[in-house]
Amino acid sequence: MKDSGLVRIKLVICHIKTYARERSRGRPIKQFRNTVSYVGAQTQCILQAIGRLDRTFNKVAEVTVMIGDGVLDYYNVTSMAPYQLGPIAQALQDYQRQSHWRVVTSEVVKKERWRNHTNQSQEFFNQVKHDLQVKAVVARRYQKAREFYLQHPTLMNNQRTDQPEFAYLDMQANAYYVQRNGEMFDFPENNNGRESISAAAAGLPILLAYPGMLAHFKQNQWAIE
Repeated sequence: MKDSGLVRIKLVICHIKTYARERSRGRPIKQFRNTVSYVGAQTQCILQAIGRLDRTFNKVAEVTVMIGDGVLDYYNVTSMAPYQLGPIAQALQDYQRQSHWRVVTSEVVKKERWRNHTNQSQEFFNQVKHDLQVKAVVARRYQKAREFYLQHPTLMNNQRTDQPEFAYLDMQANAYYVQRNGEMFDFPENNNGRESISAAAAGLPILLAYPGMLAHFKQNQWAIE
């Protein structure tokens, strides 16, 4: 029975890693059964596993549980009442509180995905820029990506994330903030970055003020905001 409980936790960790890896790459993956949120899916699996441990060791006065950091990162029972949690579930929550554990929420996961996509696209453009003048195929691919960005500065439900040049932010917004270190970008919680990404910051209103430029943008279906 003890081995069965440990195997169950290992399976949970495996599910979490697979799900996190695919989501960080922006790839569609089937959500865990009967769940509506990313973190809720992980929490449900963890609760099921430790619930079995509770039932297995319910007559033992004291139980030592060894659990990986990767599991606690995705364990969030703040919306549940204490009576809804078993002894091990409550102990894990108490440990999180005592150690000020940073629980991964769906918002954190989204920002991590944005950072990964930004780095992925940046790496692509850094690689191809040396071949733009010598390889026509590379130049056409580069220009195609540029045109797509001009038309879609931000985009909800991006269906082209399997191509690195299109693996960028999956959102729709007129402005957002980033924390920038050279060519590396982070997306702090609560939009608290120091650098603004917007039409105004990029100088777009000034550009569109030139005679004929607004009509040129509209003709090419480029974004004007």
